[in-house]
Amino acid sequence: MKRAPDSNENIVVRNEGQRPAVGPDGTLYFARELANVNGSADIEMLRANPETAPAQAMVRIAGSRLPPLSMAMQPVLSPDGKWLALLLTDGGSTNIWALPTAGGEMHRITDFGNESTLIARRVSWSSDGHSIYAAVGKSEADIVLLSKLVP
Repeated sequence: MKRAPDSNENIVVRNEGQRPAVGPDGTLYFARELANVNGSADIEMLRANPETAPAQAMVRIAGSRLPPLSMAMQPVLSPDGKWLALLLTDGGSTNIWALPTAGGEMHRITDFGNESTLIARRVSWSSDGHSIYAAVGKSEADIVLLSKLVP
């Protein structure tokens, strides 16, 4: 609960949005975690313009497709505000997907196939919005002995 501005009226505030991105027109894009019914909570990507309309669901994503690093699920808005870059995992490989902010189907923009690949950090768009920077690594790693490091 908090007080409404310029009023003594109490209003209920719900804080269910996570990982926000703000578009050039003020539209807010965010994730909402849904009920955990199958071992991993699904998320819904939503858009809202707090001044004019309630939130609208854009897409629901199965919790099993979320990358292991929660910070990697941060949606990243393109410079022109037309796309959200999302990281999704299928079969041990994480790929970058683009979700149109105006609505519509997601598009996979990388395809690492069956390689065990992960994207270690949030991605970044180039300033012209035609390229994406990503820290890509192979998740199948060798075991290495690091000895005599401490005197």
